[in-house]
Amino acid sequence: MSLCFLVEGDRTEKRLYRAWVGHVFPSLTQVLTIGEITSSSYCVISGGGIPLYKEELRDALSDIRQNAEVRHLFLCIDAEELSREDRRREMEDEIRKAEIESRVRTGNPWLAIHPIVQNCCVETWFLGHAKMMRRNPSSELLREFKGFYDVSERDPERMAAYRGFRTRAEFHLHYLKEMLREQNPMLSYTKKRPDAVLGADYLQALRHRCVATGHLASLQELFDTWESIAPRAAPA
Repeated sequence: MSLCFLVEGDRTEKRLYRAWVGHVFPSLTQVLTIGEITSSSYCVISGGGIPLYKEELRDALSDIRQNAEVRHLFLCIDAEELSREDRRREMEDEIRKAEIESRVRTGNPWLAIHPIVQNCCVETWFLGHAKMMRRNPSSELLREFKGFYDVSERDPERMAAYRGFRTRAEFHLHYLKEMLREQNPMLSYTKKRPDAVLGADYLQALRHRCVATGHLASLQELFDTWESIAPRAAPA
């Protein structure tokens, strides 16, 4: 099995998907470029943000055309202020155009491309760890956020922006920082240093949240896709 991830950002997402692939597919070896991918490796490359990812997608597919070992390409982009459905339509349209322009199918006809919408951003997903939210926060700011929308009980993907924040993504990032800091002052989170959310236990908590509540549907789509492509053990 071989995987390639084209992610929106150059900081959080690259570290996130490297960590998660390590937890979910520990037999895969990380490489740095598409050309180095073999039948048992993966790479994570940055699309440079929106809308720059569209050009990077074409370049990535051109490289994949030259490497028939690549079986799965994951395109992982924030919904931001768009709905999940609108962002997905945009991504699918870009994929169709990029496939034609890159002629990827002439060299790699069996490539599967998986558009993954991070709704509304990866920090939204991280808010799904219900046990990270204290029942009675001591932080006045976190009490405000929780009173506005309790992410331990309600679906983080449906949370709007709170007053004073320009966008949903900006608010979700600040909410996550406050939630983690309240849980443990050592659990700081920044775009450059997202270590607090990269562990296997955190990933497992997000999996449990999806299954137990039906929340975080865009994250569940990623988990379902990984489950569908995971190698099956041979029968005894």
